[in-house]
Amino acid sequence: MIPAQFSYAVATTVEEAVRLLGSTPGARALAGGQNLVPLMKRRAATPSLLVDINRIPDLAYIKDLDGVLCIGAMTRDAALESSVLLKSRCLVVAETAASLGDALVRGVSTIGGNIAAGEGTSDHAATLLVLGADLVLHGPNGRHTVPIASFFVNDGMPRRRDDELIVEIRIRMPRVGSGAAFEKLARRTGDSATVAVAAALSLNDLVVASAGIGLAGVAPIPLRATEAEQFLIGKRADQATIGEAARLATRAAAPGSDVRASAEYREDMVRVLTERALFRAANRASGSVAQGEAE
Repeated sequence: MIPAQFSYAVATTVEEAVRLLGSTPGARALAGGQNLVPLMKRRAATPSLLVDINRIPDLAYIKDLDGVLCIGAMTRDAALESSVLLKSRCLVVAETAASLGDALVRGVSTIGGNIAAGEGTSDHAATLLVLGADLVLHGPNGRHTVPIASFFVNDGMPRRRDDELIVEIRIRMPRVGSGAAFEKLARRTGDSATVAVAAALSLNDLVVASAGIGLAGVAPIPLRATEAEQFLIGKRADQATIGEAARLATRAAAPGSDVRASAEYREDMVRVLTERALFRAANRASGSVAQGEAE
């Protein structure tokens, strides 16, 4: 199918992009285009104006600022996947990026675009939810910061004005004794997640001090399995505990059926992938697998 007619503009500054987005109802920002362009081809999205933000400088970076990991919204997944800083300090973000599409896709797709789409299949959102990330938004009145947990709302639309851009993602560096892991099931390479699970644990003598479980592909928005998280607190991270937490995680899911999988299959895969992610997160947290090393 051919996209509906639209206008096109190139922004060279964030301020110009914000002005263009606010000037035309139905305008959309174009970053990597991996979410938006396929929707336009199916006419599931019909923007009146595409504002290309690929030529805005200084929006692609990965840096540590006083213990806060700062990632520019235009950072490509290929850069996240290969980042030495991420591999040594926050491996799960690189791991998540590596799961998106193929090498060609990762060369153009951006972390900000993956989040801004507001889709329930957002892999990065599942990971950033359990890491407690903040998003820096830039709008007509300047910049402000929102927790990613409040960015997604139940109608599937992100809590963001049409004339705002995500410009940065901020993550507090994981402390010693913590670990995180990402697991994804897709029908084939390049597909959106049929189910994806991110898990983060901090341990004190193998007892869970904090826990996060993020789910994607099982609801209109990415979400956390809070009942399962609360169950883990204060318990040893052993097979029985992790198995029960994985079972409880299925209660948070509200999957639908489509050509890729039935609702029942997705629900069962939440349990399987949650168990795998929790085991790997616990291994990394306990030091049997260092936070910055791949198994």
